Amino acid sequence: MSAVGKIQAAWAAASNETTLALANLNFDFSLIKVEAPVEFKDLGAALSIKRRSAAEHGTSHSTARKLGSLFEQILPSTPRLFKAYGLRASEIAQSPLVNPKGNKAYGPFAEHTGVDGTTIWAAATSGTSALAVHLLACMLARIWSASEAIGIWEQILVARKKELLDFSDTGAIHLQSLAAAQLSLSREQLADWDASARAWLRAADAVKKIRQKQLNLIVENLDIPVNRKMDVYTSVMQAWKTAMITMDKLVGGMGHSVQDGSVLLGLSSWHLYPDIIVLGKMTAEMKQGDGLIAPGGIVTIGLQGVNANHDRGVYWSLPLAHVRFYGDPIKAEGSISLDSSRVSIDQLLLVALGSLIASWSPHGSNVKDSLKLLPIMWQSCESEIARNRDSKAKRTFLEMNWLRLLAESSSQYLVSSDRDQEVLRRLINLGQRRAHFFGRYPQPITMLGLTAAVLVKIMKDDERKISLLRRLAAKCKTDNDSLIIRVRRMLRTDSRTEEPTFEFATALPEEIQDSKDAKKYRFKRWRERGAAPEGDSKASSDQANYIEDFLEYNKQSIEAAENLTWFEWDNPPNFFRNVPLAETEDQTQSARPTKASSRWKLPKRSSRSDTNKNAKTCAKFEFLYGDLNKAALFRRSDRDISTDDLRVTIADITDAFLSNSIAVKLFLEHLGAKWSLMERVPGQSFSEIRLESSVIQQSLRTLATVVKVYRLLPNATVPLSIVSFGPLSDAQWIRPDLGLIGESDPGLFPTPLLPFSLTRPQTFSCIAMFESGGFNFQPDYLDRVMAISVGDSIYVAAPLLCDPSIQPEPHEVRRIVGNIGRAGLALLIPPTGPKTKQLDVESYQLINHNRFDGKLEDCFQSTTLHLAFSGYELPMDFGEHGGRNREAFFLESLVSVHDRGEWIADLDILSTFDDPKFQCIVDQPSCLAGRPRQIPSFPLVSIDSWQELLEMPLDAAVVRARNNWLGRLAAASVSVSLGYSAILFTGSACWNCAEKTVERIEHEAVSSADDTSRTAPKIVFIL
Repeated sequence: MSAVGKIQAAWAAASNETTLALANLNFDFSLIKVEAPVEFKDLGAALSIKRRSAAEHGTSHSTARKLGSLFEQILPSTPRLFKAYGLRASEIAQSPLVNPKGNKAYGPFAEHTGVDGTTIWAAATSGTSALAVHLLACMLARIWSASEAIGIWEQILVARKKELLDFSDTGAIHLQSLAAAQLSLSREQLADWDASARAWLRAADAVKKIRQKQLNLIVENLDIPVNRKMDVYTSVMQAWKTAMITMDKLVGGMGHSVQDGSVLLGLSSWHLYPDIIVLGKMTAEMKQGDGLIAPGGIVTIGLQGVNANHDRGVYWSLPLAHVRFYGDPIKAEGSISLDSSRVSIDQLLLVALGSLIASWSPHGSNVKDSLKLLPIMWQSCESEIARNRDSKAKRTFLEMNWLRLLAESSSQYLVSSDRDQEVLRRLINLGQRRAHFFGRYPQPITMLGLTAAVLVKIMKDDERKISLLRRLAAKCKTDNDSLIIRVRRMLRTDSRTEEPTFEFATALPEEIQDSKDAKKYRFKRWRERGAAPEGDSKASSDQANYIEDFLEYNKQSIEAAENLTWFEWDNPPNFFRNVPLAETEDQTQSARPTKASSRWKLPKRSSRSDTNKNAKTCAKFEFLYGDLNKAALFRRSDRDISTDDLRVTIADITDAFLSNSIAVKLFLEHLGAKWSLMERVPGQSFSEIRLESSVIQQSLRTLATVVKVYRLLPNATVPLSIVSFGPLSDAQWIRPDLGLIGESDPGLFPTPLLPFSLTRPQTFSCIAMFESGGFNFQPDYLDRVMAISVGDSIYVAAPLLCDPSIQPEPHEVRRIVGNIGRAGLALLIPPTGPKTKQLDVESYQLINHNRFDGKLEDCFQSTTLHLAFSGYELPMDFGEHGGRNREAFFLESLVSVHDRGEWIADLDILSTFDDPKFQCIVDQPSCLAGRPRQIPSFPLVSIDSWQELLEMPLDAAVVRARNNWLGRLAAASVSVSLGYSAILFTGSACWNCAEKTVERIEHEAVSSADDTSRTAPKIVFIL
């Protein structure tokens, strides 16, 4: 019994020691910090103080320690990879493109500015195993969406912990790994870890743009899986280890032949660029010249990976069980392909262009012709507009109309080098595959609504209209007497009035022989007998071997109705062969059409030899193409004509513009009107023609609006998944009733060609949609949003980043490189009723309230603005339930003003500008001409500290914060929140204008208040 007792005692002691060790390890995870490898030192130095502190002492460090300890025992040794990655990360972090230094120009967001290398530095200060886990985070973030990547993290953590615990029951295990198996990581921690890796990838892609683009040209042209394992843990571990081991060898100068996509995924995620050889019908070699790869480190891709359709790229299929709370695992596929990449707004225009062209020609045969035509169209318009008077509307139209944007995108493709053109071509092809970006149509539609009728209508003169109709008629395989052109002209009579008349012209010519036996072609014209129409001129001949004969016809021989699509010609000219005989007037069967039917129905008749002496020939013609009220092509009703090739083509439109045949004003009016997208075919009534231009037109205006917003956001990118959203006209942030603000000539500058004018909530809704790839928020929900933080960007309402005297347009938003360190799309909103510091009794020693001496100084140089968070969050409702990931949420954010580090107040800056108590003094010309008075004639107290502003004097006061936009902004916001009338000087301190402003405010206060509530308004001037 004593022996058993000793064994039990020893076992208890061992258990206590293990428990104590585990407790110590658990404690150390959040405290232990190791020396970062020397290669990462420059990265650490480049991080902001806030990010570095979070990486060394915050949640990110704890996450890195836990994840590193969990996988430490199964990771391969890859020192060369870590060294190369550290040097590359340090290089990227020092680029001013992605890591601008935070300063006062960024206002309250200065501490959140700069590249997000938080997880890298957290890993570098947590050990090599944590660095390896960071590399895995980059791999998952590159190929999977955020919700999918977080779900994968949860699955592999569960599997790894189970693996550790199962192993501990059967054999020895490292104590630290066993301790790690007992630890927990929240989904929020994993989401922040993933978000930081995503932000880093965006920044690194921007710095290594050229090399990354070269790598993508190869990767996107492949069809190769990362691996084919269907167990998530097994698949991820294999891909991770394979990529690390292979990359370590490549860095050391050893070549590698690609067997699966894991290595290519690592290349794309870690921004290391060995030379690549692609084997195929023609071997291609891409030299990257990366100094971090030793000579001999070459990747060879065999034939098995080449994909003729280049749709999938490198892909990874896995069953994900942690994406939703309930249900079976979801079979998901991530990929590194063009569809999954991010592009600039100019590149997105090319995708949109491809989508638009696809609706004109589904087989893509006219892509290059369309790309050539758009610049030609815009050049014609630009030349015409440039001749008009200068105006704001003219400048706006020239800069931002969607036709110009499409033309510039086309020109970008046409003038690009062969290498760049390959990238742009893929973008256009992607747009063609996503043709519903501008709407879905069951058949090809006309280019910008330019049907034959429209094209005829916008021609400069009748001769050009006839020339176009003859061009179309030449496509018909029929006899030359089967078609005729009817032109409606105005004939001036003796009474000096104008009456309509018709001119007829042959559509197809006769072939004749001249005296030299050379072939020539004769056209004929018939005009009403009598005087020629007003302004008549000879017909223009496109070619020298064309002859035009001018003849006359008897008006009584034509019967036509302008509102019907037919006419008949009794005893037509000999040009029309085999014309049927018309019935005599006393016959019961009539050959006239009725208004109920525009189709001609010939009565049964005998042969021509059987007719009586009153019989006559009669040619009947039906409308085929063109404009009935201008110029149109008609066909004989007794001829069967194929019209398959008769539609207007890109070549027809191009010829019309190149020959200077188009009246630009009429063309612009057409683009501003509702188009007919489908050509009318014979037998189809006009009511059957689909008029759906509003979808395309509104989508084009929406696209122009997006460009207008993003042109103010340099280096911002958008995911190409946005093209799967559907018609842009479905965006909830556009309002069709809004047009151009300012001067506008509806004739020359049609509003439907211009961007929509957006409010600030609409602008934030637009950015949320294009940042996320499809969030379609109602703008009304975003009326209090002051900024959005997502990825590597903070989008801030412009008034928060400039002097309060500047009044930006409502749509103006500024992009700051950085983030607030939170996963998902964070919509920053101010608190309700922000607090202000309450002064204690002893503060009277700091309050002087001296009389203003006229000196214009800055006494608020120590004022700073800071961003903090109250802790309140509210997820956005997408109408879908069951998902585990929070993709977008409101985050209550405090913009606080501090003086020498001491908190003064929290601000609601945007509300300040909407408050009637905030006003600006604009110097009048009469004041600017003279010398403004230096000292006001009315009592005025000088405010030189925050204590003096919070304890407002009885007299009017002036805050002296000259040329300090932060101080002026903070003072204006605090003053309004305290109920003061804040009067801001926008130029020189003109006290004449100030005195008039005081009188006006006091008068308004007296007239608006009753006897019981009448109090003198407190007025604060802000220099």
